[in-house]
Amino acid sequence: MADHIKIAIIITTYNHTDCVYENMSSLSELNKNYFHVYLVDNKGGLFVENKEIITIVKNFNVGGAGGFARGMLEVLKSKEDYTHVILMDDDVSFDSRIFENLIHLLESLKPEEQDSFVGGAMLRSDKPWFHVESGAKWKGLTVEPMGYGLDMRKTEDVQRIDALNGADYNAWWFCCIPIKYIREDNLPLPLFFQWDDVDYGLRNKAKVVTTSNIAVRHEPFDLKRTAMQFYYSNRNSLIVNSCHDGGFDKKAVLKFLKKKIHSEVCLYRYEYADALNRAIEDYLKGPVWLCSIDPEKYNEEIIKLNKPLSDVSKQVDWNWYRVGCGITDCDRLHAVVRKLTFNGYLLKAKNNFTLPIYAERPVQGYRAKKILFFEENSGMGFTREKNIKKAGSCMAKFLKLYFRMILCYSRIVKEYRAKYRYMTSKEMWVKYLRLDDE
Repeated sequence: MADHIKIAIIITTYNHTDCVYENMSSLSELNKNYFHVYLVDNKGGLFVENKEIITIVKNFNVGGAGGFARGMLEVLKSKEDYTHVILMDDDVSFDSRIFENLIHLLESLKPEEQDSFVGGAMLRSDKPWFHVESGAKWKGLTVEPMGYGLDMRKTEDVQRIDALNGADYNAWWFCCIPIKYIREDNLPLPLFFQWDDVDYGLRNKAKVVTTSNIAVRHEPFDLKRTAMQFYYSNRNSLIVNSCHDGGFDKKAVLKFLKKKIHSEVCLYRYEYADALNRAIEDYLKGPVWLCSIDPEKYNEEIIKLNKPLSDVSKQVDWNWYRVGCGITDCDRLHAVVRKLTFNGYLLKAKNNFTLPIYAERPVQGYRAKKILFFEENSGMGFTREKNIKKAGSCMAKFLKLYFRMILCYSRIVKEYRAKYRYMTSKEMWVKYLRLDDE
C-alpha cells in the first residue's frame, strides 16, 4: 500500500444497529495508517470499542444527506492528511477485501484519472450474483442504473461490468471521493435522503471509475418503496432537476407528473398519490423553506403517509402474479375504451389481481376490485381497493398543483438556482445541524 493514501470512511446510520455492529467489527480490522471511520449516529446510543480507528459522531435525525454532511465537516475539522473520503450506507454487507482492492485501484489510476470518483457496485443481498448497478446516468426526473441484471457468475457479464463507463454519479452505498471535493462550499444538498448523491455527482462533474471487485450487497429496493420513499424521491428529483442544466423542461416535468399520478390512482395506491401531491406542494415552497424546516420533526410527519406491510404469501394468485408484469392492452380499441373509462373507474370492477410491489402501469389495474401487491422474496405486501371518492380527491388536489406548476415553475427554478450555493455551504449546514448551539 502506498503511504500517501489515507481514507476517511463516513457512515451515516439510523436504527440499523445489527448491521452497524457487524460492519464495525470488520472495519475495526482495517489498517489505521490508511483508514479512519466516522460513524455518524443519527439516533444515538451506539458504542464501539476500537476508538483508535472509529469515531462516533452524535447527530440527530437529519437523514442520510445530513449525516454525510456532518461527516464531511468532521473530516475537515480533523486536519488529518486524508486523500479520499468514502461515503457508505450503514445497511450494506461486504467483504473487507474491497478496501484492499480500492487501495490497489487508487495506486494504479493514471494521472488524468486521479480526480475520479471510485464507485462500488451494488449486488442484491438475497441474490449476490445479481448485479444491480455500477454507476448511473441522470435522466432529469429519473436515473438509469448501469449494468442492471448482469450475472456475476458469468465471465462475460463480469467483463461487461468492468467495461462500463460514462456514469453521471455513483450511489452513496459506496463512493470514494478525492479530498479536493470535500470542501466547506461543496457539501450535500439538504434533501434528507435520496438524490443527494445524484446532485453531488452532477455538480462536481468527475469521472466515475467502477470495477467488479469493489462491490457491496444491499437489500433489494422493492420493499423500500414506501409512501415516504415515494415522497422524498419525487420531491428531491424535482429539486435536483431545477438546480442543473440538461434536465427536464417545464413541459417534460408536467408530463412526467401527470403520468405518475395517473399510475398511482389507477393502481389504487392512494397514499402514494397523496405522497406525490405533497412532494409537489413542498417543492413549490422553494429553497428557503427547505433549509429552514426541522428535518427530524418534518420526517415524522412524512412517515405517517406509510401503511404497514404484512405477510400476504398465502393470498397470492400465482397465475396472475406471473403474468402481471406483461399485461398490455390487447388492441387499440381496448386501449381507447380503457382511457375513456378512466382505466375502468366508470365500469364495474370484476377481478382481484396480484401484482409485483413495483408495478406501475395503469393497464395492470384495469377494472380490478382489489389489487394485492406482493414482494416474492420476502412474502410481504399489501392490498388496495378501488375507491372513487379517494381517487377524485387525489386528482382534484393534483389538478390544483398542476396549474400552480404551470404558473410558478420558471420562478421556482430560478429560486433554487439562486440559493444553490447557500444550500450546499457550511453556513447553511451549521444552522441546519444546530452546530451553532454547541
